[in-house]
Amino acid sequence: MMQESPILNDYVFKQVFGQEDNNPILISFLNAMLDGDVKVKEAKILNSELPRAWEFGRSIIT
Repeated sequence: MMQESPILNDYVFKQVFGQEDNNPILISFLNAMLDGDVKVKEAKILNSELPRAWEFGRSIIT
């Protein structure tokens, strides 16, 4: 039996919406969130990584 993962989990969200293969899913999500005023026809993911900083000897996201 496969366990479901919550979409709000960073890893799951990135796997669903941050992959070029899933571009149609990203476009559909964006159009649903934009309430019909604007229609997204294409999307390009330029950089999905946030730079990390070091503070107190450990990595943090700034």
